[in-house]
Amino acid sequence: LLRSLRMFGRMRKLQYLRDNVLLRCSDENAQRSLSSLQLPVPSLVTYSTLMSRAVKLNKPRVALRLWNLMMTTTTSYSSGDTITTTTTTQDEAVTTTIVPDVKAANILMNCYAKLGDVTRAKQLLHEMKTGTTLDGSPPMLQARRAHQLQQQQQQQQQQSTSPGFTITPNAITINTLLNACQNAKDLDSAMQAKSEFDALWIRPDATS
Repeated sequence: LLRSLRMFGRMRKLQYLRDNVLLRCSDENAQRSLSSLQLPVPSLVTYSTLMSRAVKLNKPRVALRLWNLMMTTTTSYSSGDTITTTTTTQDEAVTTTIVPDVKAANILMNCYAKLGDVTRAKQLLHEMKTGTTLDGSPPMLQARRAHQLQQQQQQQQQQSTSPGFTITPNAITINTLLNACQNAKDLDSAMQAKSEFDALWIRPDATS
């Protein structure tokens, strides 16, 4: 894990240097040359792999720090870059973010299971299903989609009540929530979590 984190640090340094050069460079030819470079910048797979390894080594707090780092990291790319996710003009630079998937969300759920943090685990499941937070708590998933949601709202001219970013939970999600309840010895929350199988039309497996 330590060696992987060192490699991750080098990747982030390359990403930082590349972003700064792209933002400050005014030469179009130089921007195209930099955009064509296939630098090993961290991606969702990078963060998910590191988080999964940290959880397996019983270091959930390290995995949580990686998640928070992913949630607060943005990367600038020119419009010629192949991984740009927004529509721009020919010479415009854009900022993209890492959008979590169900696998990454399940790894985060596993962190809370290791810590026995049922409250945060239940909040994560609620946000995955509805795209909204519980009791005004800070969002776990929506923060990464802030600018994408704003662009969608502008394009579709939706109201501020439009739904947020959601991820469809699966059996692993509910099983991990049950594991969190088990570690916290919270039987009532475990029975509530069990009812999610029926609510989400998910078939329990042997682990459940």
